[in-house]
Amino acid sequence: MKKLSATLVLFFFISVCVAGVKSELAMGYKILKDTVDATVESGKCKISGIATYDGVPIANAVVYGEKTRSVRTNAKGEFEVTVESTEQYLIVTMDSEREGYLEGYKFTGGHSIDCEIYVRDLSMMINVDKPVIYLYSDNDISVNVGLETKMNLVFTYPQLSENNDWKMHVGASGIEDMKGKYYPYLFWEGQTDELTYSTDDNAIIGELVKTDSIVPYLEKTLSTYGLNETETTDFITYWAPRMIQYEYVVTQFDLDELVSSMASLDVSPIPDHQRRLYMLFTGFDTEPDIQLTTPSFEVIPFERNGFTLLEWGGSEVSRIRLFRAL
Repeated sequence: MKKLSATLVLFFFISVCVAGVKSELAMGYKILKDTVDATVESGKCKISGIATYDGVPIANAVVYGEKTRSVRTNAKGEFEVTVESTEQYLIVTMDSEREGYLEGYKFTGGHSIDCEIYVRDLSMMINVDKPVIYLYSDNDISVNVGLETKMNLVFTYPQLSENNDWKMHVGASGIEDMKGKYYPYLFWEGQTDELTYSTDDNAIIGELVKTDSIVPYLEKTLSTYGLNETETTDFITYWAPRMIQYEYVVTQFDLDELVSSMASLDVSPIPDHQRRLYMLFTGFDTEPDIQLTTPSFEVIPFERNGFTLLEWGGSEVSRIRLFRAL
């Protein structure tokens, strides 16, 4: 593992250097100005702005924060509200189907912020990113892997058949389709509007991690769940660049039955050993004030003899969805 760790630390450093800036549209808001204001208390932040939907100002929309009393936008879509500097977000509600958020931006005490908040349809989907399925067998076998899910499938590779399955050969040489082409894994990606965090007694089941230690954290966690070096490298090199855009991340890992409730696999022959691992994460630029509890389930050691299937995937979840899960 020492060689793997060194490689990943180097990758982590390079990723920090080249990470791009998130677009205004992706963030859902635009900061026009953020300045010190002597008229604002040190523990408060004054936010003035305009709420728009498809570029048009919204009149009479409701604007409120985590602890802040609501106000309404005027005929020009303008609003002004003072929030606590410890608050995590500001919400603009147009109606039950459309909302906008100012989240992931620090509300500095004694400051005034001018901004534009983009209101969007609540039906916007969450990406279920890169679930990949590794198949291993010491002996050459023919395998059929069926995928059943209610979510919208965005992409599969190799392409699923009309019956939503893959027919492959698996052996010591890897995964091979009926035409003799080899694949490192089976890939699928989907979208859903039903994904949320699991909770226990009004607390998110998960952990808060400072992202300057995200690589060793993921190495240790993935090893506990039974991923090998190749799978761990694939996982970290996909997720770490997204996670290090933030100072902190909340993570939740779901296993096997919970993953199957989202998307089930019908595999023939039945694997001797199967593990499905799914990660949710939410990023924060400052340490969040959020109640967390550790998972209560016991992780059973993962064996790899015989015909083995391992799958991992994940989703980045907005702060609003996280807080609404509580």
